[in-house]
Amino acid sequence: MAYSELVVGRHRAQAQLEAARAETAALRSLANGAKLLDDHPSLAQLRLVQALPPGSRVELVQPGRGSARED
Repeated sequence: MAYSELVVGRHRAQAQLEAARAETAALRSLANGAKLLDDHPSLAQLRLVQALPPGSRVELVQPGRGSARED
C-alpha cells in the first residue's frame, strides 16, 4: 500500500512539474512577443489589420499629416 502511494505521488509530482514547465514556456513566449511588439510598433499595426474581419475598410494615415482624405 505504501509503495503504491509513493508511485502515485511521484506521478503527480511529475505531472505538476510538466505543467509548470509548459506554463513557463507559454509565459516566455508571451514576453518575447510583447518585447517584439514594443520594439517594432508596425508589427502591432499589422496584427491589428490581420485581425479585422474580411471586407473591413482600412484607412492609412501618416503620423503628423492628419487624414489622407479631403472631403
